[in-house]
Amino acid sequence: MADEFSGLSNAERLHAENEFLQLKLIAEFGASPGAGDFGDTGSPELTNIFLKQVLEFEQHHATVKEVPLGEVHNMASLFPPLYSIPEEKVQEAWDKMLAFLQANWINVNAISPRVTPAELYRFVMEELVHEPVPSVPLRGMTVNFIYDEFHPDREYDACCRAQDDCILPLFGVYPLVTRYYIRGDGVWLNQVQLADGNDYTRKVKEFQSRFDQMILQESIIRSCEMGKNNCIVKGNYVVLVEHSGESTIHRGEWLVTLYNASDDNYWEIGGVSIGMNV
Repeated sequence: MADEFSGLSNAERLHAENEFLQLKLIAEFGASPGAGDFGDTGSPELTNIFLKQVLEFEQHHATVKEVPLGEVHNMASLFPPLYSIPEEKVQEAWDKMLAFLQANWINVNAISPRVTPAELYRFVMEELVHEPVPSVPLRGMTVNFIYDEFHPDREYDACCRAQDDCILPLFGVYPLVTRYYIRGDGVWLNQVQLADGNDYTRKVKEFQSRFDQMILQESIIRSCEMGKNNCIVKGNYVVLVEHSGESTIHRGEWLVTLYNASDDNYWEIGGVSIGMNV
């Protein structure tokens, strides 16, 4: 390739090589540039590195066979079954297993804090051993498995939706992106029904604009009542607000109603209520 571009300046050569790499990816592996150049970082040098890495990955993936993880690394002979490990040794056993997997470019983790080392160990030995992985790993390219994708924690996900996407944005801690999670037929905000996410956003911004400053000091989840396709998450908050030079501390309860109409574990927001006039 260097000879083909030898008559060009460095900038021209880099641009031509990037175009060649993109065409090679499209022709050989069905890559799609979409709108504009894919991998365009704004820097031709970084784009060149990116495209070469993608090409290396695709070439490796096309020539390496995928086989079950348990066969590639002979897990059954290296690690004992969970039931044979004393309870006080489970953490040590899991740490050893994870270190072995990571040394072979495989990572396993969990999002929910309620997933224990014992459950992760069992998960690998009973389930992940059947999942396909490259028979020869590509150095620097890690295969990641997330426990929650196999076993979602609906209650934990609901609590995160209520706290992170409702209460914290309402008090200005996080950006207000709640409208993306609003239920299709509208949402209730403090017993007022709003038509859609845009109405919700407008109403919350009006509430926030009434104060010169709003500092959420505490927001604690108190309970999560799970139904088949809905749940109610309750909590308490402490917020300091400043208006016209005066500071006031408000303490109260909050409640978030969520709905899950499908099996994809995606919680939609149906109602938000706090003990302040919104």
